[in-house]
Amino acid sequence: MWWKIRGARLTIGVRAIVVGAKSDHVGVVVIRDWSTVEGHRSTEIAEMRFVDGNDLPSDTSPATQRRIKEYVTGAPVGHRW
Repeated sequence: MWWKIRGARLTIGVRAIVVGAKSDHVGVVVIRDWSTVEGHRSTEIAEMRFVDGNDLPSDTSPATQRRIKEYVTGAPVGHRW
């Protein structure tokens, strides 16, 4: 399943993490108007899910927790991931 964005989106941050020849990109985006699209798959995106910004999954990285906390609390965006 995939999501189709129908309205505006707010990009909180996109960060690149590069170690040697390996690179990962993490994005935090707020989307308020969307619909689902069946059958669409991406080999690039490992996981997408809805979570409560105040009750994040236990395996959420500390850096991702900071980005989401910045959005939820309205704190200024940090300069490092």
